[in-house]
Amino acid sequence: MIRFTLLLAAVLSGFGFFSCTKDPVIENQEELITTVEAVFSPEGAGQNVTYSFFDEDGNGGKSPVISASGNLISGLPYKVTVRFGNAAVVPFQDITAEIQTEAEDHQVFYVFGAGLQESVTQEYLDRDTNGLPLGLSVRMTPKNAGDGTLTIMLRHLPDKKAAGVSAGNPANAGGETDVEVVFPVRIQ
Repeated sequence: MIRFTLLLAAVLSGFGFFSCTKDPVIENQEELITTVEAVFSPEGAGQNVTYSFFDEDGNGGKSPVISASGNLISGLPYKVTVRFGNAAVVPFQDITAEIQTEAEDHQVFYVFGAGLQESVTQEYLDRDTNGLPLGLSVRMTPKNAGDGTLTIMLRHLPDKKAAGVSAGNPANAGGETDVEVVFPVRIQ
């Protein structure tokens, strides 16, 4: 009986020893995103339209530079590709490949402001391994002329199964916003 009690005590104390150890915390280090570039390539005749955001010092003292190379044409479908990067390091760090690798943990949202919300249809062209949208590549078709804004937002750890999220609505997505940029848009 003493042997059993000693053995039981040794086993239980071993469990106590191992149960107090914690798993190492592996953090997903956030990168600084200083550059966002969205290229709208027409699926018919026409010129590419590029929307660019560059913030040299990230969330710092210098104001970002936001530009558009032209206007979108109503009725013309566009394939849109977006790229994210960090120009604060040399050489330039393209973060897009990392987002692609961690597709289950990211989603890009494209939100048109008042006046254009109902005027542009969009469809995600890329998916994560679970078949849920990623958004580095989308198809958009502006239906009507008008002026407004386009917000491009990269979310980390969104709930892609929440209502409306897979259709591109970030309202129920949750997660953390890695970068959010608002571009002025004109549709002719």
